[in-house]
Amino acid sequence: MIRHIELRLLLPEKESFRTDMAYALYGALCHCMTPVLADTLHVQKITPIRQHLRSGPEPGQCTWVLDLFDAAAELENTIRSWKTIDLQCCSAPLQVMQYTAFAPISVAALLEKGQTWPPASTAAEFLFETPCTFKVAGSYALFPSVELIVQSLWMRWNALMPDCTLEDADAQHLLLSGLRICRYRLSSRDYKLKGQRIPGFVGNVQISARLPAPMMELWHLLLAFAPYSGIGIKTALGMGAVRITPVIRKSNVSWQQK
Repeated sequence: MIRHIELRLLLPEKESFRTDMAYALYGALCHCMTPVLADTLHVQKITPIRQHLRSGPEPGQCTWVLDLFDAAAELENTIRSWKTIDLQCCSAPLQVMQYTAFAPISVAALLEKGQTWPPASTAAEFLFETPCTFKVAGSYALFPSVELIVQSLWMRWNALMPDCTLEDADAQHLLLSGLRICRYRLSSRDYKLKGQRIPGFVGNVQISARLPAPMMELWHLLLAFAPYSGIGIKTALGMGAVRITPVIRKSNVSWQQK
């Protein structure tokens, strides 16, 4: 199950919005974890928390978007109780203006969401909201590839959805053979973390798919999962947030995470 939560926050006066403030918010979460949960997260290769900051509808506001998997779901009660959030990087506490918790999301719900993907769609458009990157041979990748995106989603699915893992390596190879990047509009963007700058990218990537029906269903399942899991590294710290919509030529029909 995935717990999807959004908090509308009011920034302190004269404090400007920065996506990397999400790292400080993750630190606030860590301070309120039970020792058992902290130990559990420490030993897991992929943290069952994905979160990022999105600019708000009004100046001085932002939205904190969180997805909590399995054991991390116990944090929901703590987050719901917050009226203010103290961050070392801010001159005053952030005010919680609104708390919204969505219905829990199951594997069945993701399958259903994937099945509603419009059949007339020619491609999927990935909007990277916060800097994304991948670690390849010890270096940061400054440009995405189909292989890096699929491998990231595949690995994250198996780590975060242990009751329904994707174990067939041949299926992954077949999936990759039918996908290609057909358009992109990207720019480089660093993410400040622990006094360092992690190089990454933001912007749009379109991936077209020519796959047999079973592989197309698998691809649509991963597309439905991606906004909750994030893509790339350090998604628990605010990186790799993505929105996905279908590309339908000469149509205004849209599909997106709710």
